[in-house]
Amino acid sequence: MARWKARKKGFHGRRHKRGKRRMGGIDNGPYGNSGLGSWLGTLGAGALAGISGVQQVSSGLTQTQQPHLSSVIERLSHVEPVKLVRMPDYTATIVGWRGWTLKDGKLSALGMTGIWEPRKVNVAQCTAGGGMGGMHEAPFMRCNCGFWAFRTLEILEEALKGYTPIVIGTVDLWGRLIECKNGWRAQFAYPRELWLLKSDLEHLSWTYGVPVRKL
Repeated sequence: MARWKARKKGFHGRRHKRGKRRMGGIDNGPYGNSGLGSWLGTLGAGALAGISGVQQVSSGLTQTQQPHLSSVIERLSHVEPVKLVRMPDYTATIVGWRGWTLKDGKLSALGMTGIWEPRKVNVAQCTAGGGMGGMHEAPFMRCNCGFWAFRTLEILEEALKGYTPIVIGTVDLWGRLIECKNGWRAQFAYPRELWLLKSDLEHLSWTYGVPVRKL
């Protein structure tokens, strides 16, 4: 029995030594008997150069430098907070159809006094004076505000009965949008292509920087 115990003890001793060789051999690194300290030491200074908080020492071992909590809090106290911004309903444009008349050489909404400003984003504003749903940004669900546009040319033709447009065409809509039965109401809009129903309106192409068609 004593001989068997001695053999068993010797077996574990050999297995422990083989394990030490496989792991890099070491009981004296900063990671105790895990073997990690010696393994990191074999990487060399080049491999550790980009690791923050790790310093290579002359013996080939490494030691970590833990920053004091107070210094971390001090640095964080000077960091500017991130301002959260609401994502718009649509990040790509929607293309719709609409018609205009002209006022002072610029596009003007049919039945309204609003001018579509050239070469700048047109931003919708509610002119109801707070009478429909109180003061609000356009478009608003319980109001008719916002830039209107129709889904198709056929729907536009039906909607224009009773009006005399001088220009029809497509528009880009984006930002906050409300989808309606026949089209959309949008927060931002700009002409995409203009179809001229009268002659001598070619200047609108240069004015708005968009292609035009003569019908």
